[in-house]
Amino acid sequence: MCRVALRTDVDRLDQLMHLASANIAEDSKQYGFSNTEAAAIHYLLWGQTGEKVGVGSYEESFMKWRRNELSNLDLHEIIEWRKGIHHYPTSKLNLPGGARLRLHAAYGLAEIKAAFSLADLQRPGPTGVGVIPIESIKVYLHLVTFRKEERDFAPTTRYKDYLISRTRLHWESQAATTRESATGKNYRHFKERGYTILFFARLEKRCEGETAPFVFLGPATNLVSIEGDRPIACVWDLEQPVPAELFEDARVG
Repeated sequence: MCRVALRTDVDRLDQLMHLASANIAEDSKQYGFSNTEAAAIHYLLWGQTGEKVGVGSYEESFMKWRRNELSNLDLHEIIEWRKGIHHYPTSKLNLPGGARLRLHAAYGLAEIKAAFSLADLQRPGPTGVGVIPIESIKVYLHLVTFRKEERDFAPTTRYKDYLISRTRLHWESQAATTRESATGKNYRHFKERGYTILFFARLEKRCEGETAPFVFLGPATNLVSIEGDRPIACVWDLEQPVPAELFEDARVG
């Protein structure tokens, strides 16, 4: 339930409230969720695949959740509390593959993967990576943690990621990436090749004992510079300014 308290997508909170409503029959088809939305909601509620929860469909997942009246009441209260807290303003974006995410809203990794059809009831999708390429729709997802603790990140993965300004981000690739690799060339020529470069960022890996969600920073519009090899260091311009509060919390120095 703590996961829900850290989420800020108003559409997702409304969907969860709809699910938790006592006036809705135990038939998830009435909720009107798409497959990607249902996957995101499943992982937000349970944090595990359907097999580990003991369900074989999203209908079973939601029915099983709703049968626990206390958990459902708690969900309702947490959503009401969360919606009463004014966080960063969010807005809808048109994204490749029809992904439904709001700019500057907070999402867990499983929800991000679900939005791009990389995670579903049976599979949690790729794990342990800071970059997720989706060649079918020419998208690169970048998952950035600004403050890297030694216990969470090995020296080889403690990349120098930081905000230079509210619209400019310094980011380092995975350790094996070179400028002449396929990925390096896709970055250098992302506009000509039709790639979309998306960034998600969080201050730290943990928040109040829970795995911290990522704030969706949106797409990059320009590769300002690319230097070095193994890893490569990139400076990206973002389409939309990062919320001022996040910038103040995240910037170096």
